[in-house]
Amino acid sequence: MPLHPLYARSLKSCTVIIAGAQNRPSAVAGHNKAALWRGKNPSSGQSNCWAPGCKIQSGNKLVLSITTDACQGKDNFVRYLEHVQAVITVNASRRGDLNVNMTSPMGTKSILLSRRPRDDDAKVGFDKWPFMTTHTWGEDPRGTWLLEVGFQGEAPQSGVLKEWTLMLHGTQSAPYIDQVVRDYQSKLAMSKKEELEEELDEAVERSLKSLLSKNN
Repeated sequence: MPLHPLYARSLKSCTVIIAGAQNRPSAVAGHNKAALWRGKNPSSGQSNCWAPGCKIQSGNKLVLSITTDACQGKDNFVRYLEHVQAVITVNASRRGDLNVNMTSPMGTKSILLSRRPRDDDAKVGFDKWPFMTTHTWGEDPRGTWLLEVGFQGEAPQSGVLKEWTLMLHGTQSAPYIDQVVRDYQSKLAMSKKEELEEELDEAVERSLKSLLSKNN
């Protein structure tokens, strides 16, 4: 896939793995008839959890969450997103009725898979299928990501989500550092502002430590 020219020279990738469900679901405020399974905090950049799979049924949306630090502190730390992939393995009684959405920590919702009336598959499903979105371009990926899987259609359906892998692709430095940001309400501007605030906080902390050491 061709990369945006502002990313082409320094693209990095951070991978977070989530799979299955042996934990019991719990109610989630704000999600109608939803079940939630939480993954471990992937401080190592990767979290393996749960087997053999999460059941999906019509009228009962499955919501999976993962909190990631985007490999912070490592060489492959992703601070600014270029694109995101959700690599999913799922089977369904009718693949064409599957609907998959993903929401970023900054609240951007991406439709990864919508209903396909002519897709009648009931055996193959999707095996490690890479669903991609660029809607989160320039965002800070650190925080909680949500994956929502359900069915759309008149007939009742069922399925099993066996595993999914969250792959973050981007850079440590801002891709638009030499460009004028005209829309100050954009996710790019918000992400850059957040980085500047973090740098300011770190500078203040260093100054305070320096003053304290001199007084002691």
